[in-house]
Amino acid sequence: MNYIYMSKEFSINISSRILNLTFTPSPANKNTFAFVNGIEIVSMPQIFGGSNPFNQPKIVGTTNTLMID
Repeated sequence: MNYIYMSKEFSINISSRILNLTFTPSPANKNTFAFVNGIEIVSMPQIFGGSNPFNQPKIVGTTNTLMID
């Protein structure tokens, strides 16, 4: 990945008041590094997501479902 920058957005359902994030490097990319410049956490209504796989978000430009564990 030879990008000047990269931005990713995730929508996850949190059932408790605590969110733990762990960043783990990929073993497939040994000579790389990353820098997290900022994290934004925003509350959103329950109209998104759910356990039904047909209601999961799609990756833009594809028909693949983006599953988040």
